[in-house]
Amino acid sequence: IDLARLVVQGKLDLDALWESTDAEIYEILMPLRGIGRWTVDCFLLFGLARPDVIPGQDIGIQQAIQRLYQMPQRPTADDVRHMAAQWSPWRSYATYYLWQSLIPLDREPPKAASGSPHRGA
Repeated sequence: IDLARLVVQGKLDLDALWESTDAEIYEILMPLRGIGRWTVDCFLLFGLARPDVIPGQDIGIQQAIQRLYQMPQRPTADDVRHMAAQWSPWRSYATYYLWQSLIPLDREPPKAASGSPHRGA
């Protein structure tokens, strides 16, 4: 609600975020109620397609790293960010592959839709 209110009031220019650094975006968005580090990380990843973001709080990322490094316990968000520092400036790509590593290999691929992809008018 706070984010929407700022946009409507003209106090936050969403288009200007494209030109902002990641650090500036964290500084702008994190103080808003309901927006935390994970939300900003995902906004940078999916909304702005930034190449160097790892959402350390993401449970899936933590589980994937735990599996990859055969850790006895799931790493914390800080552990994830520390470990991922070596992947810079491509942490977003590592994030994608870590998420993909959680998909079971024996899962059947989605079935293609039969007929025309454009049904109805």
